[in-house]
Amino acid sequence: MNIGSSVYLVTDHKPTGGGVPAVICSLYERSARIAIEREEGTKTFDVPLWDLLPARAYTAAILRGCYGVWETLDRQGKSPGTVHEDDLVRELARAGLAEGPPRCARAYAGTSIGAPKVPSPPGSRPSDRSICQSCQAYDQPGRYCSWTGKEPAEKSSQAEAMKSIHLAMDVQLELLSPWYAQRPEDSHTLDLFDAVPKYPFATTRFVDQAERIAVDFKFASKSYRAEILPAQVKDPATGQERLVFPGGREELVERALRYLAVQQIAKVRLTPDGKRHSVTVFFTLSMIRRHLEKLGHGFMLSEIKEALDILSGTMMEIFLLDGDVAPHPRRPRTRMRSIKGTILTSYTKDFAEGDETGEASLVAMTFHQLVTAAILQMAYYPINALRVGKLKSTLARWLTTRMSHNYRQARRNGWIDGDGYHISLETILAERGLVKEKRLRDNVHSVRAALEEMKKEKILYQPKPYDEKLTLAPGRGGRKIVGAVWTLYPSGEFVEEIIRGNEQMLEKTQLGDGEPDEDRGGPGLWDSTSREE
Repeated sequence: MNIGSSVYLVTDHKPTGGGVPAVICSLYERSARIAIEREEGTKTFDVPLWDLLPARAYTAAILRGCYGVWETLDRQGKSPGTVHEDDLVRELARAGLAEGPPRCARAYAGTSIGAPKVPSPPGSRPSDRSICQSCQAYDQPGRYCSWTGKEPAEKSSQAEAMKSIHLAMDVQLELLSPWYAQRPEDSHTLDLFDAVPKYPFATTRFVDQAERIAVDFKFASKSYRAEILPAQVKDPATGQERLVFPGGREELVERALRYLAVQQIAKVRLTPDGKRHSVTVFFTLSMIRRHLEKLGHGFMLSEIKEALDILSGTMMEIFLLDGDVAPHPRRPRTRMRSIKGTILTSYTKDFAEGDETGEASLVAMTFHQLVTAAILQMAYYPINALRVGKLKSTLARWLTTRMSHNYRQARRNGWIDGDGYHISLETILAERGLVKEKRLRDNVHSVRAALEEMKKEKILYQPKPYDEKLTLAPGRGGRKIVGAVWTLYPSGEFVEEIIRGNEQMLEKTQLGDGEPDEDRGGPGLWDSTSREE
């Protein structure tokens, strides 16, 4: 716990949830000064450290108790929406949730009747009735309060710090609100991050040596290089450590996590990360499993756990190649700019033994810093995640995502004038990580199969899904394929989704919800990696 950390004051340690939200404003050897909002204003108290619980641990304890009650009701053929509030309070209290002030069980039951909801995430604004017996023991009338301006001058910095903390908590909702979807089928594509070839294989690939895969790619007229190192995971059956590259399964899990965040099915918070902030998602394994089952991808919980281990262990370093040979003004050597990190970071888990559904398996994961930068800069576009997620082919999902993000100028009936999205076999082989076959004709067949699936799912215009232009050269036994370019014609539904998405982003920008990055070469993180001039 640090100054500024969100905590809960808990004096009765037996029940769960009988705490009061607070913020630490001073730390001592065995105690801390906390600030609690009450009706008459903000009050400060000196309390022992053992009466404070980090907000994340406090919330996890409440969730564990509540999910246990939901499972009990489910086994009885009941649900929170069909149970009287008093009966639900008794069930929650029996599970260990506090009945007394601030009446965690009563408050949670009240929010659950009719529409079950998870408790407010740690750091959310406390209720005006948050003061209770837990803090009355430390309420000392007549004590100077730094938050009312009556504390000595040397304490005034604490007041300013506290104001900044509350302001950040309020602004957090404003920063994340544009990111949330307006339609139940939507997710978002992201600048630069989605262009990084981070899933080099169609399936999860175990390897013997930790050899990095390097792929050059372009985004918004800038050149990049991605170097991918395999994750090291423990085989649960043998206990041996294995090296593995992410594949289609990991891609689907990452897509599912993004969808849960955009749809607010999972809780999303801005969390401190050094001098920046990161976007952290709080979810359960069952959320991932149910979403993927809905799309026709059935994975066991053990497979989802392994996928999360791989995503949090796969290291990728992205180099900006444009201008990397420019000499430094004070040192006659080249400069190399890069961003290094795992696909998903800060993997925190609380798995319950014997949890066969994943409902009681709690997870918190932080998105890559490029994702956070894209969210805060509004460098993203809506995409129909349910339509894309139903595609079985990893190549089809990649082509659809790429076309959706890059072909924002799509227009109705563009196929009449041959106006479509162009992509070459060379680009697909390089940036998708598609294995180059001995005969390029086999690669062409793979692309055609992916395009046919896109046509079947009404992503491409069915009467004329694409045009194909092959480059042939003389070879043994006849002419051979040495290159190919496709012009893809999106369906009317897909074009309407693109147009509607453009209108949504324009409206958000005009309302002042955010400002897109003027440099579409990716979120502006590169300047932060260079030294001060």
